[in-house]
Amino acid sequence: MYIDDFLAREELTLASIQKRAVAMFIDIVVLAVLMMIIEWERMSVISPSDMMAWQEELVMLYLPLAFVYQLFFVKLYGATLGKMVMKIRIISLSTGDTPTFPEALNRSLIRLVSELALNLGFLWGVLDPYRQAWHDKSAKTVVIDA
Repeated sequence: MYIDDFLAREELTLASIQKRAVAMFIDIVVLAVLMMIIEWERMSVISPSDMMAWQEELVMLYLPLAFVYQLFFVKLYGATLGKMVMKIRIISLSTGDTPTFPEALNRSLIRLVSELALNLGFLWGVLDPYRQAWHDKSAKTVVIDA
């Protein structure tokens, strides 16, 4: 209701789930490449017996890296690199503009929670009529075609 009125008034279209999924895949690849750069020397000398401990370290590297990546790009550009490539962006429902710092912070934090909860927050977005995942609902944002 409110979101319908907002989108109609601003003449905006919600981004498709397919575009969001491709954007998410691109972001995962970007983060994987960053992690490979950070861990490059360690990757070449890791022994099979140390592999499990190293994988735990990678998760502990991924979480803050993903958080900062999301926060930085959402706050500054209203879109991550993946969203930019897919020509979609995140807007605040309160302003119709790029999310504020508190909204971007909230969105980035809840996005990590979604990932840690077996991506259930993203599944929610697939089933939601406004395509809002947990982090969108929490931060009061939507993803639109740019």
